[in-house]
Amino acid sequence: MKRILTIAGLLFGWLLALPALAQTVTLNFDDGTADSLVGGHYSAQGITFQDARWVNMGSGFPGMSGTMGINHATGGYQWGPSTPVIATFAQPASSVSVDGIDVGVQGLVITAFDAPTGGTQVATQQVFGTDVGVGQFYTVTVTGANIRRVEISQVTTGSGDGMLLDNFRVTFAAPAVVTPVPTLELGGLAGLVALIMLGTALQRKRTRN
Repeated sequence: MKRILTIAGLLFGWLLALPALAQTVTLNFDDGTADSLVGGHYSAQGITFQDARWVNMGSGFPGMSGTMGINHATGGYQWGPSTPVIATFAQPASSVSVDGIDVGVQGLVITAFDAPTGGTQVATQQVFGTDVGVGQFYTVTVTGANIRRVEISQVTTGSGDGMLLDNFRVTFAAPAVVTPVPTLELGGLAGLVALIMLGTALQRKRTRN
């Protein structure tokens, strides 16, 4: 019995040590109310926005997943790096991306930081379209080990080129803590222990006989 418990303990420890899987959250913004602030609407999914507003684009624009997107709460379709749309995360993320819709000469930039406020820059990416960007859409992505905030804006301002955002995707890093063992794995462990106990009992019976 002591040997059985030792084996079971080792197996249980191995299951607890299995790495947790990263989780990706995708927001298409189609569940919002036009002209309302996004704010903490997605806080249950670990994402909070600042200076972001839902906009309804009627039949939608090329690159959109539906009819709703977001732009700047006060700047509308034109806003620069000094007044970005900000998203903060309840836990560290390893990758963040967003689609820029109607991106023209003023471009689109996303910058990641390792703190909800302040902090150190982790990564950045920018892209430029042409003219006022009609029909042009691009995806920008940042990756890093500890992303807690991203800031999104146009690269420059003042030329009459507007844009909006859609399809916001966040991959949260796997937590560095012990996670509960899935029920299926516990069931398999219990079955294995039962088989070991049955085999031991049968072996003792043969020995007595």
